[in-house]
Amino acid sequence: HNQLAVLATYCGADLEGMFHYARAALVPQPFATARENLALLLDKNRQKLEAIVAAKPSVPPRIALEEKGRRRREELGVRFVRVHGMLQTHSPRDLEQFAAEEGAMLVQLVATLDADDLPHEAVLWMAVVCLFSAADLATRAAQLSHIASPAGPPHPVLLAQQFAVGVAL
Repeated sequence: HNQLAVLATYCGADLEGMFHYARAALVPQPFATARENLALLLDKNRQKLEAIVAAKPSVPPRIALEEKGRRRREELGVRFVRVHGMLQTHSPRDLEQFAAEEGAMLVQLVATLDADDLPHEAVLWMAVVCLFSAADLATRAAQLSHIASPAGPPHPVLLAQQFAVGVAL
């Protein structure tokens, strides 16, 4: 799966790439460089989303439906991977922007589902990525369990895990 992820990354298919990296990392003997390669994909994806947001061209009203659907699917894939990348990195900047990015991704997901424009394989890829994020976050939550205070607010890792499981369902 790592090699398939590398190929998907070269083609700019972030969602498919993250799916294959998740598969390469979620096995009993993970591929040695799967997580490092995933980190590279997530960095490129962050830059791609920043470019999409900065450019955000208005879509001409007469654009072909097929092109409109392709753009919607591409943006959904980029946003979906970005949200899950934020779950992986937990940088302070990412935690501050998580709610806004999550909301934008969910709006894009609903628009894509409403248009009945989400290929079956993309649904599978998204489900596997959500399960990967939930499993990864569960491992980190167990490592951080000694930090969480029972009286205090839930640790951000636990909140992120709840999100990943919720999207998967």
